[in-house]
Amino acid sequence: MGIDWEEILGEEENIAEAYDDLVNKALDDYSDVWQDNNDNAYVVGIWNGEKVRFKRQWGGHEFSEQEINDLLSGKDIRFRCTVNKNEQDIIGKLERPDYKGTKYVGFYPSNWKK
Repeated sequence: MGIDWEEILGEEENIAEAYDDLVNKALDDYSDVWQDNNDNAYVVGIWNGEKVRFKRQWGGHEFSEQEINDLLSGKDIRFRCTVNKNEQDIIGKLERPDYKGTKYVGFYPSNWKK
């Protein structure tokens, strides 16, 4: 016995569109819970057309609302930060790096001197 998509999605002319609407609603509901339960440790927003979550801080620097908006818009941001006891200008943007085989969305510095 298979899945009865018409029962789940209704008798839409475009089942794929109805499915996408259902998935997007579920993601919206989930991200509201996700955002409410993260104690402001994470930012939830739209980046490159998809809803993402990333840490509000990087290297002890808490992103301002303007920096968050710029990051979500795909822009580079710049801020001063102490890394390994050295004060540096950090420049970076949101990217989808890989950590131990898992991709995530996060701030990624383009000029980081470790």
